[in-house]
Amino acid sequence: MRICPSCGEDNPERARFCLNCASPLPAGAAAGRQERKFAAALFADLVGSTSLAEREDPEVVQAVVRRAFDRLSEEVERYGGLLEKFMGDAILAVFGVPTAHEDDPERAVRAAIEMQAVMGELNRGFAAEGRPQLQMRIGVEAGEVLVDLERAGGPRDRMLTGDAVNVAARLQTAAEPWQVVVGPAVYAATKNVIDYRELDPLAVKGKDQPIPAWQALRVKARRRGERPSLGLEARLVGRDEELGLLKQTFHRVEAEGRPALVTVLGAAGVGKSRLAYELLNYLESLSTLAYWRKGRCLAYGNVSYSALADAVKAQCEILEDDAPEVAADKARKAAELLFGDEAIAPQIGALVGAGESATQFSREELFDAWRRFLERMAARLPFVLVLEDLHWADSGLLDFVDHLADWAQGPLLVLTLARPELLELRPGWGGGKRNYSAIYL
Repeated sequence: MRICPSCGEDNPERARFCLNCASPLPAGAAAGRQERKFAAALFADLVGSTSLAEREDPEVVQAVVRRAFDRLSEEVERYGGLLEKFMGDAILAVFGVPTAHEDDPERAVRAAIEMQAVMGELNRGFAAEGRPQLQMRIGVEAGEVLVDLERAGGPRDRMLTGDAVNVAARLQTAAEPWQVVVGPAVYAATKNVIDYRELDPLAVKGKDQPIPAWQALRVKARRRGERPSLGLEARLVGRDEELGLLKQTFHRVEAEGRPALVTVLGAAGVGKSRLAYELLNYLESLSTLAYWRKGRCLAYGNVSYSALADAVKAQCEILEDDAPEVAADKARKAAELLFGDEAIAPQIGALVGAGESATQFSREELFDAWRRFLERMAARLPFVLVLEDLHWADSGLLDFVDHLADWAQGPLLVLTLARPELLELRPGWGGGKRNYSAIYL
C-alpha cells in the first residue's frame, strides 16, 4: 500500500494520486512498508581490532581494515548477498533480500567460507608489506525476518530485524578466529552440500536453551573412484610417528609458506589411505581452515592427469554428469574467482576435459597454468593436495608432481600415496629435493 503524505490515506500500489484527497503520491516504495521474508543472516567480526588500534598507527589500521572490508564486500555481493551495515569492525549481510532464492542459506555459507579464504590471501599481502594481519570469525543463521523495504532500496541501516540476525551475532561471538559457525536452520538446509563438524551446543545470552552449532569446513565434492566410508572406524594403532610427521609437515608448510612433497609408500591394504584420512580428521579439529582436495589414479580406464583433474574438478565444483559446456563454464568461473580474469581458463578447461584439447598447448604452458592455479588456492588458505594410488599414474602426472615440488610457491602440501611399484617406475622419485619426505609403511 502507498500512504498519502497529505492525508494518511492507504492507496493501492498502482495509484499515482491519493484516492481521498487527490494529492500526488511519491514514487517508489511506500513509506515504512515492511515485509516478512525467509533469509539467511551472516555476521562477521574482525578479532582483536581494538587492541590492534592501540598498537599500530590509526591510519595504517584504517587502511588495512578498509582494504579487507572492500574485498569481503565483493564476496558477499558475488553470492547475491546484501550488505545491511558496517558496525565498526563487523559486517552484517543478508541473503534473500530483496530477492529471494531457493538456496540462500547455501549462498551465505559459501560466501562465509570464501570470505575466510580471502582474508588468508589478504594477510599474506599485508605480511609482505609489513602491515598488521587480521583474523575473522563468522556466524550464519537463517529464519524469518522483518524487512523494511524502503531501507532495502536506500540507506540499509536498521533494515532487518529477526531472531536469525540475533542468533548469527551470538554464533559469531562464540566462534574461534577463522571459524564459520552455523545454526540449526542453516545446517538443515545445507548439510547435503557443505561438510560440517558438530560443535557442543552454545549457551548464549537471551536464549533459554543452548543453540546447536556446527562449524562449516568445505563445500562437498563427489570424486570419481573414491572409496566409500564404511561408517565404523577402528582407532588407528601403531601409526603415531607417521601421523605426527604429517602433522608437523603441514604446520611447517603453513608457518613457512613453502611447499612440501610427502610420499607414503606401502603394500595394498597396509593403511596409506587411512593415514591420509586421519590427517584430514586432524585438520578438521583445528580452528583454522584449509583446502583439502583429493584425486585418485585408477588401475583401469586411466586418462592422463586423471588424479589432478579430479582434484581441480572438486575445486571448480564440476560433476561427472556435467555437460562439456557446463564444465567449461565452471572452470572459467573458478579461474576468474582466483585470478580476476580468464587468462588460464583454457588450460584449466583442457585439464578437466572441457573446452580446448590439451594438445593445443605445450606441456610448459599447461604445467605453468596448473601450478599457478594451485598456488593461487594456497595463497588463500593452506592447501593439502592428496594424490592416491600414484603407482598407477601416467608419466605426465608424475612429471607434473615433480614440477610442482620444484617450482611451486606458497603453503602447499602435496601428499602422494603409492605402492612400492612407484619406485620401479621412478627409481629416483623425490631424490635431491630438500622439501621431500618419504614414509614407509
